Amino acid sequence: MPSSSLSGNSRVRAALAVALTHSFLATGCAHSPAATPRVVALMPVDVVGLPPESGSSLHQALERELRASGGARLASPGEVAGALERAPAGAKQCLASEPCLIDVGRAVEANTVLALTLAGLGATRLVRSRLLEVSQGLVLQDLQETVVDEPGALDKYAGNLSSRLFPDPQRNRAWYRQWWVWTGAGVAVAGVISVIAISQKPREPGVVHLGRL
Repeated sequence: MPSSSLSGNSRVRAALAVALTHSFLATGCAHSPAATPRVVALMPVDVVGLPPESGSSLHQALERELRASGGARLASPGEVAGALERAPAGAKQCLASEPCLIDVGRAVEANTVLALTLAGLGATRLVRSRLLEVSQGLVLQDLQETVVDEPGALDKYAGNLSSRLFPDPQRNRAWYRQWWVWTGAGVAVAGVISVIAISQKPREPGVVHLGRL
């Protein structure tokens, strides 16, 4: 007469499948998509020895890149401009003062401030980028780089800088950390549990159960 309870081995297999499901789902939660991107206050590019249009072009390229990025969210340009104008030292002087830049970041409720200075030296462009952390008042990066003066060079630099400072958490995540991998694994293991549970039901005359085909 068929038994209505699972055998010892069947219980072990079922328990193992349940444990695997919990493990997969827990790991999937640990590697779920990142929280809301940090808010960045992008300052106007301070230009030295070059036409103002050069700074405007670099600023616009950075705006485009940051708006397209999954790793950052831009503070309102209008609010940033207003906060700069209200700076006690004036907008131009504020761009050179890190405490003033941090105050501007706080005024627009940004997490970080990105300030760039663009200068020309013959056929070379010098770009200084400063990334400031607002809540702690820290300088996270102060980097000087060179860019060859050729068509599209500053646009490419803007894309490169944006991806380095604010990498897209989804685009740079290893395949085994992608949420869809763990979701699929959880569903697959859940399916295994269903098959095990169904296969252990008592056999009835004339009925074929999954797992016994």
